[in-house]
Amino acid sequence: MFNLAENKEQWKRLVYSLEKRDRSTLIFITFDHDDIKSDLSEKLLKHFPQYRFHDLYLSSQQVKSLSRAFNENLPESILNSDPAEYIVNVFGLEHSINFIEKNNKLEASPLISELNYEREILFRKYPFITIIWSDSSIVDKLKKEANDFWDWVSYHFDFKGNDKDRIEFVEDMQPVSRLKECPPEKMQRIQNLEAKLKNLENVSTERDVREKLNTVKLLAREYKELRDYENLIFYLQKALALSQNIQVSEYDKADILFQLGYAYFAIKDYDSAMKKYLAVLDIYEKIGNEKNGDLLFQMGIIYEKQGAWEHALTSFNIAIKIFEKDEDDDSLGKVYHQIGNIHESQRQWKDSLINYRKASTFYKKTGNDENDGEISERIATVLKKQKVTNPYNNKSMLPHDSDMFFGRRAELNRIENMLDSDNPQSVSIVGERRIGKSSIANRIYHRFKDSENTLAVFMDCDGLAEDCKTKEDFFGLLNEKFSEAVEAGQGVEIDLNLDKELFKDYPGFKSFVNKQAKKGIRFLIFIDEFEKLSAMGFADDSFFSNLRFLANKPDFRLAFVTVSQKRLKDLTHKSVISSGFWNIFGDVIIGLLEDDALIDLRVKGFQESGFVVEEQDFNIIDFYGGAFPFFNQIVCSHMFFAKASWEKLNVNQIKFELNYHYKDLWEKRTRDEQKVLKKLVDEEKADEYLLTELQVRGLLKQTGEYYYPFSKFFSYLIEKVFKEKPGVTPDDVINGLKKFQEGNGVAIKIFKDGKEFFSGEDKKKEDKK
Repeated sequence: MFNLAENKEQWKRLVYSLEKRDRSTLIFITFDHDDIKSDLSEKLLKHFPQYRFHDLYLSSQQVKSLSRAFNENLPESILNSDPAEYIVNVFGLEHSINFIEKNNKLEASPLISELNYEREILFRKYPFITIIWSDSSIVDKLKKEANDFWDWVSYHFDFKGNDKDRIEFVEDMQPVSRLKECPPEKMQRIQNLEAKLKNLENVSTERDVREKLNTVKLLAREYKELRDYENLIFYLQKALALSQNIQVSEYDKADILFQLGYAYFAIKDYDSAMKKYLAVLDIYEKIGNEKNGDLLFQMGIIYEKQGAWEHALTSFNIAIKIFEKDEDDDSLGKVYHQIGNIHESQRQWKDSLINYRKASTFYKKTGNDENDGEISERIATVLKKQKVTNPYNNKSMLPHDSDMFFGRRAELNRIENMLDSDNPQSVSIVGERRIGKSSIANRIYHRFKDSENTLAVFMDCDGLAEDCKTKEDFFGLLNEKFSEAVEAGQGVEIDLNLDKELFKDYPGFKSFVNKQAKKGIRFLIFIDEFEKLSAMGFADDSFFSNLRFLANKPDFRLAFVTVSQKRLKDLTHKSVISSGFWNIFGDVIIGLLEDDALIDLRVKGFQESGFVVEEQDFNIIDFYGGAFPFFNQIVCSHMFFAKASWEKLNVNQIKFELNYHYKDLWEKRTRDEQKVLKKLVDEEKADEYLLTELQVRGLLKQTGEYYYPFSKFFSYLIEKVFKEKPGVTPDDVINGLKKFQEGNGVAIKIFKDGKEFFSGEDKKKEDKK
């Protein structure tokens, strides 16, 4: 449905109307085909995880007042929810818009006039966002007969379907043909099965009827795989009827009923689904089958959607006992997830957090990262609703004014001193992944961006490849950044043309800088993730030579601040080195956090939320995080969640998350660095130069003459888990040269390993080879 240009535009408008809402509204969505309703409602659910969704089905009711329907059908938790916490999808209102039944007669519906009367109640009383779903006929009628109400409607989105894709539901129990939509192999299987079923149409012997039943069940399975629920229901009902005519096991009958319940659930016909599930439960009770966890789980979800919370919890808790007996960890995760949802909807924060954390434990155990990610979002949402926000953010750079930024005074002062002059010095901020480089750069950028006679811009090169293919693209992007800075009034007065174009290429940029520098303006260009820029195809020797020229000439008053994991000279991209770009920079290497700042990091976030950090907490943080701020953030984040949700700290979850990051830290080391770290944990002597390098970069701590890894957990992993990179002999390198001449790309890796090999060998041996 979203292939049409018209629908794309409608979708964009709908998303815009729902993003970052902090109060309720009423929205109409009209469609000309039921498939659109199904697709669009699922798309909304996935696109807006910040909202809680509740579906209200009114097709079976005679609605005389929409506000009364809300009051009678919605649970108190939604009626008294926080502003814009819920989106309530209203389906089936069109059935009450024209007529209602009274004393077995049809009478004109009072709903239209009632909508005019209660418009202010609908738009202002309820805290949730209302979306009314209907075909376009209801809108036409409202515009004509309920114009007072319609004048208040700000959002109406009309989605159109493709006529060729429309499938009419057949009421006389005939299958619906959708074979054009499925792969050729499956199409052939379905056609063969339907032909076989036709040949069995008038059979009467038990053997033939049984064959007919098996064929029908096979067809049902094919349509289930296609998610064609109309045909699935058709064939399952046929199978159920056939099972009454021959002797089949109770298990087989229960399976057909369960599949029917699943199909009705998929099309959101919850009443029909529940009837089938209850019939299955009756069969299981008769035959003594206790393996009914999946059934009870499905029933619990239906009860939850209908607002029958106690019934839902009862079903879920029985299912838990069954899944525990079967050691079905993935299902246990899903049950606890749903129980958490129920408690959250009831504003029972403590219980919701307890169950969400249990769900997360099982999801991590089974590697269900998608659901675990959703759980993390729900926990964060609950903590926010509790007015308790986890302050230990470890997913991105800190905001420039964050009060969770600690220490780094020496590094900040040095960078500021290098930049704070009429002829600023370019700076290269270097450090390990997630050690805080970007947060430092962002803080410095905001320190200078509003300074008098200064134009400062910040470019994040992560994802730059999508928008930047050529040098012209780069300078176009740089123009956008400078235009935004000028427009924001960053301590300078520069005229912008209507196109907001200051320059479009290097000559234009050079001229722009030269002209403004003569007026006393200083230029600071911050480039985060610099490795990504240096790897771009257009970033050749001339590109970096030109940038070097601008920063190296005092008259231009321009400096760069790059952020990278390696020193610029150590980057593998030769253009950075050959252009001499690297040698105009002063390096500022970011290492471990100083002791006072480390204590502040570990204490402040907890204290401001009323939590106490005890001695055993400090020991855990220090063991797993050492003085590396990122690892401290991870441990403190888990610890904060545990304290906020009244749970015992799950150390296994901490280790699970840390393992990946420590492994990445280890694998980025050269073979010689890995050897040094191995020697240290084995209490052997190591190369003094590498010890100093690793200590400055934050991999090691030093006490007197003794060096050791920054955390005990890192030491443990180095000793017990991590393996050194394999060595490469000179003969391997010579063979690599031969393979390279033969056009074998395998040589690339051998060259890299060979370079590492030679870095620790005698220079004469290297020259000889």
